[in-house]
Amino acid sequence: MRKTACLFSMCILVLCVCTNSAIGWDQGSSTKEVTISAVSSSMVVRQMFFLDTATGWVVGNQGIIVKTTSGGTNWIQENPSTQNNIYYVFFVNKNLGWISGQSGMIEKTTDGGNTWLPQESGTSLDVLSMYMVNAEQGWAAVGDSGIILSTQNGGTTWQRQTSGVNVQLRNTIFTDMNHGWICGDSGVVVHTTDGGTHWASQNTHTSTYLWWIDFTDSLHGYVAGGRYSDNSTIFLKTTDGGGTWVSQTPASAYSSLFGTDFINADTGWVVGRSGTILKTTDGGNNWISQNYEGLWLAQVSFMTSTIGYAITGSPFVLCTTDGGNSWIVRNIIITPPPKALTITDVPNDNGKQVFLKWTTSGSPINLGITSFSIYRYDEQNWTYIKDIPVLSDTVYQAIAPTLYDSTIVQGMAYSTFMVLARTSTSSIYDTIGIDSGYSVDNLPPLAPTFGTVTQLLSGNVVIQWHAAANNYGDFKDYVLYRSTQQSFVPSPETRLAFVQDTAYTDIHASGNNYYYKITSRDYSGNESQPLSISAVTGIELANSQIPQSYNLSQNYPNPFNPSTQIQFSIIQSGYVTLRVFNLTGQEIATLVSQDIAPGTYIVKFNASSLSSGMYFYRLQTGTYSATKKMLVIK
Repeated sequence: MRKTACLFSMCILVLCVCTNSAIGWDQGSSTKEVTISAVSSSMVVRQMFFLDTATGWVVGNQGIIVKTTSGGTNWIQENPSTQNNIYYVFFVNKNLGWISGQSGMIEKTTDGGNTWLPQESGTSLDVLSMYMVNAEQGWAAVGDSGIILSTQNGGTTWQRQTSGVNVQLRNTIFTDMNHGWICGDSGVVVHTTDGGTHWASQNTHTSTYLWWIDFTDSLHGYVAGGRYSDNSTIFLKTTDGGGTWVSQTPASAYSSLFGTDFINADTGWVVGRSGTILKTTDGGNNWISQNYEGLWLAQVSFMTSTIGYAITGSPFVLCTTDGGNSWIVRNIIITPPPKALTITDVPNDNGKQVFLKWTTSGSPINLGITSFSIYRYDEQNWTYIKDIPVLSDTVYQAIAPTLYDSTIVQGMAYSTFMVLARTSTSSIYDTIGIDSGYSVDNLPPLAPTFGTVTQLLSGNVVIQWHAAANNYGDFKDYVLYRSTQQSFVPSPETRLAFVQDTAYTDIHASGNNYYYKITSRDYSGNESQPLSISAVTGIELANSQIPQSYNLSQNYPNPFNPSTQIQFSIIQSGYVTLRVFNLTGQEIATLVSQDIAPGTYIVKFNASSLSSGMYFYRLQTGTYSATKKMLVIK
């Protein structure tokens, strides 16, 4: 047995097998309406898919998707990105699912259908069915030309497989990652035993349309078919994986059979034209008629031996709790959903907040709504924010926090929200929204810290700093300013560069005494307070003679305020670093970081930006390393 679907263009009735408690009926009544919104009576439905006795989806023309979590009692309309006809829906769990349809359309959801993202199928032909054996691996039958698609990565990419036939393929079933079958026109059934690498045709001894195929294991399978233009009908069974197909067409089936579903090798149902509902408990040898009022039945799906679903051509629901022996009629009521969620900024609030505003079609109390729950979409998941109590009002407004202040991506950083209208039954609710908005108070970012300037022997100057904390989520880059005046104010005239990293080499600073300031910038152009770099350093060669040993001298003067000198000796050419650390081991300045020839050098260090206290300086080159203390007193 599998969760099922159908492929017909018609206005559909959904037949549901439910318990009274599951759908909220009064004892003795089958018509009490508790829905907030439901399916339109003019909707053209193509297929249904149920995961269990409560949770299911129905799809149709013009991008229609509706979902129930109450066994068909209440329906929520979902919003795919397509307006094309949707022919198939398949879920592997309550969150992860796919839809396929017109012109090669395939879309995927990871949140139960609240949001859908398109996937590239690589074809413009209609995709009539699909089957996923897990979250990554699946197959899709493309309607025309015998094309089969497969994916190994959840649909991120789809590849074509060769079916060996050139007819319209209609329905797909797999029992594991290797064994699968697809049926179609002209009596076609193709089979794979290696995950679709190779497909082989099986002999069905018929040339009519085959609409539906179902397998309970790798051996026991069933096919429903027929051509409604000539009123032909056929039902096929195999007990050897399709090596042999035999006809078990029920004598009471007078026209085409469009859907079948078996819960084990013996017990199953088949449906079709003229109200045909047939049940077998012995693998199709004998059939019990469960016809219902001459309706055109396109699909049947049973979750247990008593609870199942079906769809047909009228806007109502049939439910049974006794395996189809009796059916309960229930209309699918259409009312406009209470949407109109809008999001606007909360002005002058220090950022990261928005107003959510929505309306209901009437008093929420009269609609059965007990509360509203606000959710925000964060990192592929919906995050609960808070509940809003219900009053007699029809207009509601609440403040919710956004993920970001201002902008981060192409001018806008949207946070997406939805509001759920809750009822007294936890599984029955309606979605108000979904909409998105952003906070625009444009808070300036935080400033970088611990800036240093290192003058290289080449004359170039290296400016370094520690990254700013990205508290507002909209950091873009750093802005570096330069002037010959220590107390200068950053301006476009003194701007040197925009920098993504935390270091910059000024190749035009040689021969001048420059001062630098650095700000953080966000995507709205706001800048932080500047970090002034007054810890100016310079390195000079004191003696070019090759010393007898490596040496790091004590700085002089020490203690000092604010300037001191550090001398060191190098006996072999190599890469040299001289760094300053605080008592916690945090690096606060790089005085030397370059290749140096043998000799004795003096580094000037200005610690104006440092507070009083003990610091360490460390020289490293090759295998040599030495560390000494120095004291700043202010």
